[in-house]
Amino acid sequence: MSKISSSNNFNIIPSIKNLEKNDTCIIRNFSNTEASSKDISSLSSSLDTHKSSNAFVKIIQKGYFNWAKIVTRYSYVIILICLILTLIGTVKIAITKNINDITGYTPYGARSRYEMKVSQEFSDEHGRGPTVFLSILPKEGENMMKPLLLKEAVKIHQLIMNNFTIYNKITGVNETYKNFCHGFCNINEPLVQFYNGYKFQYDLMENKEKLSDRIILRYPKSQFYGREFGLQSNFFGVKLKNSSEMKETDITNLEYAKMVGMFYIAKFKKGWTEEDVKDFEMQFISFFTKEYKSEYIRVLPLSTTYVELEVVRAGMANVPYLSLGFTIMVICSCTTVLLSSYYMNQASIHKISLAFNACVCPFMACGTALGALFFCGVRFGSVLCVTPFLVLAIGVDDAYLMIHSWQKVCKDMRKKNDPEDSVEKRLGLVLQETGPAILISACTNILADLIGTYTGSPEITLLCIGNMSAIFVDFIYQITFYCAIMSIIGKYEMANERSLSNKLNISIGEIVQNDKVIEGVSVKSNESLSKNNQLLREFVKKIINGYVNILTNIWFNLLMMFGWISVLIICSYGIANIKILLTSEKLFAMDSPLIEINQLRENVLIRDCTQASIYITNSIDFSKKDKFNKFMEFVNEFETDKLSLGNETTHLFLRDFLEFEKHKVEWDNEESGIENSNRTDEIPYVEKDISEFLKWPEEEHWNGFVKLSNNNTKLKSFFFNCYYHGDVLSDWVERGKLMDRLRSIVDKYKPFFNATVFMNDAIYFDLIDNMPRDAIESSITTIICMGFICSIFMFKFKPILIAMITIASIIVLTLGSLHWTGTTLDPVIMASILISIGFAVDIPAHVIYHFHVSQLNQTSNENNKKKLKNILKEVITSVGFPAFQAALSTSLCISVLLLVNVYMSRAFVKVMVICLSLCLYHGLLIVPTVYAIIYHLRKLICK
Repeated sequence: MSKISSSNNFNIIPSIKNLEKNDTCIIRNFSNTEASSKDISSLSSSLDTHKSSNAFVKIIQKGYFNWAKIVTRYSYVIILICLILTLIGTVKIAITKNINDITGYTPYGARSRYEMKVSQEFSDEHGRGPTVFLSILPKEGENMMKPLLLKEAVKIHQLIMNNFTIYNKITGVNETYKNFCHGFCNINEPLVQFYNGYKFQYDLMENKEKLSDRIILRYPKSQFYGREFGLQSNFFGVKLKNSSEMKETDITNLEYAKMVGMFYIAKFKKGWTEEDVKDFEMQFISFFTKEYKSEYIRVLPLSTTYVELEVVRAGMANVPYLSLGFTIMVICSCTTVLLSSYYMNQASIHKISLAFNACVCPFMACGTALGALFFCGVRFGSVLCVTPFLVLAIGVDDAYLMIHSWQKVCKDMRKKNDPEDSVEKRLGLVLQETGPAILISACTNILADLIGTYTGSPEITLLCIGNMSAIFVDFIYQITFYCAIMSIIGKYEMANERSLSNKLNISIGEIVQNDKVIEGVSVKSNESLSKNNQLLREFVKKIINGYVNILTNIWFNLLMMFGWISVLIICSYGIANIKILLTSEKLFAMDSPLIEINQLRENVLIRDCTQASIYITNSIDFSKKDKFNKFMEFVNEFETDKLSLGNETTHLFLRDFLEFEKHKVEWDNEESGIENSNRTDEIPYVEKDISEFLKWPEEEHWNGFVKLSNNNTKLKSFFFNCYYHGDVLSDWVERGKLMDRLRSIVDKYKPFFNATVFMNDAIYFDLIDNMPRDAIESSITTIICMGFICSIFMFKFKPILIAMITIASIIVLTLGSLHWTGTTLDPVIMASILISIGFAVDIPAHVIYHFHVSQLNQTSNENNKKKLKNILKEVITSVGFPAFQAALSTSLCISVLLLVNVYMSRAFVKVMVICLSLCLYHGLLIVPTVYAIIYHLRKLICK
């Protein structure tokens, strides 16, 4: 006979019925969460993925479940290993030098790469030699055509020639520039000669004497005692006097010059290192930015080393703000995680640890992955600095998804009172639910990046390698480090559950049968759930139910589809009309001195004097008239372009050499008493005389244009410069068109000469066509990879098609939004787009996978409308809040970069925020609408 032992609290015993149970002991462990389980949280129970997944997913889920046991058992060891690997990788990153390649965004097969190679092989046989350009401007007024200002410029030139040095390790001496500038020592001689002539004429004019007729100072060609020299490489922003208004007392036709430019170039010498060359270039930067003082002029230096330093400085300007962004992100993460745990009635101090490590894990993955790449010899390019933001966006979303699933699993395990409940089982169920979705997004990004490494350009390849490695390590750390953290916290939470249960459950008696206790009876206070918590649950329940009702409304669905298609059309038009604007200043901080230099270059130098170098790398016998005439015809085509400055500005050694040969023949004939021939069909060209020609002081400057064979008797190769001008050249597209015209001339004469045309900006011209192509290729690759991965995990046509359409839509809307917000396409935006395409996969992948599993879990006896609502509620409660958390925390983290006065940072924030917003828009609105539309279509067809 059964009896109930009494208790002091007998007056609150509920009626107990049906206690006649045969030898079965049921222990009910009530908690303050499960007493009111009829609220909306019941809709977010763990998905029964075992019953609904295909064989491949079942294998993965089984592996996840077994892995959870290992992680729980060795959690501290796993955390320690991950921390050590992160520390090693981070130290390697800190000591690795940042190296940028100016040709990095130029495609592998671009013609400009070959052209640059030809130019470098001609000029730099052993390495890159120093190249520095000085812009000299007046401090007061804007005209450099004053004797005092020109004198200051000449003083600077003499100072550099005699005082700027490079240490030669072979000779053991510091060599001054004038001792190693072979072939380029006279490159600034036109400025010196112009000043000398100008001063001489000016003194005559001051003394009211007649100007010398042997000094003719004209732009672009001048004469100094019979010797001609061009001014177009030294005077820029010029205004000329009208020839009809020139007076006898006018020294020059140059009325105005905005600036004077001077070049300092040398070939790489044995005994130098790359660092030596950079140090030499840095002497200019250090001296003219810190030491040089003048009352009359400003000197702005420009070199490759200076550009690299300013690009790195702009990138490093973000670093101080990253800690602020991380702090904001952690606060946001902790707040949202505590809010969700409060809603689930699981709030505890341990949730803060979960939230904090959700933010830390992606950065740990980046430290490990990038450090490993640098150990393998991969270059540390600035483009890799954006990789952490991609991993951050993906990593925190995965972590939030796991946290949300953990809370659901904990709730369900409490409710079921599973005797086998353990941390291992809870973690295993979490990984079973979230693992496949996390794996889908990781595999899609890794596969797309793997393909991307074989296309595009070196910088894109580097970015893809960095992204692929970091995402892979992030996935590993999610299922190791973060799961280990979760298992440790789970142990504390389960201990707290038992302690809390003992406090809240009031023992009121025992059910005894045959003198044995078969069941303990307890009761939970009706006030266990706070009023605020109940109000929150009711509020969320109303919001979700209302949202689901809206999503299942046919008119709302039609309106959404119409709006979506309309926006797609508008953004597609924007993509077709997006402009490409390449400018170096976008790579610098807003306070960089290079901003002014670049503006001078774009608006003054290039308009007045755009240089094209034409390299001839095969020997030509100019003594043969047909070859000579064909070559001069070839040169003439460059000189007659509509933007050409004319043949008088062309730097071609052959013309001076033929004059030299002509005079040499005349001198030889005079000495021999032979009468000079008047024949005009002979070409006075003797190849072995070139070495003698180059030794003459007035012809020494041609050494930089000519290369002879080892015995100096044969012309091996040479190049000549042609010059172009026009306001249209300030536009990159127009300069690209000029380059295309010059290339067509080279192609036309390819059967006759092995010629190559080179322009300094050519590597960027090819970007004009390459950047849109890179964006399209990356987008298509990502879409295809998404479809392929989804087909493996879901094995159904509908979710695969929806996934591919969703990713395509996000990409189109992102690119279109950039156009309509006034953004132009450039390498910075391009890198940001590639990153955004990467994390555009994440949220849609999670949403669509949960839709797929939720559909399979629905019972067949429910009506379709109810089934659709259940699916929507299940997906929204499972994925909606984690997706919102990820988008919000990532956006807040990167938004601090708006405080950085750098175009790169602000452009990156803009692209990221747009894409994150579109991911939420598609994941929580478009995808549910598409599923609802499919339901309505099926309903219509069935009728």
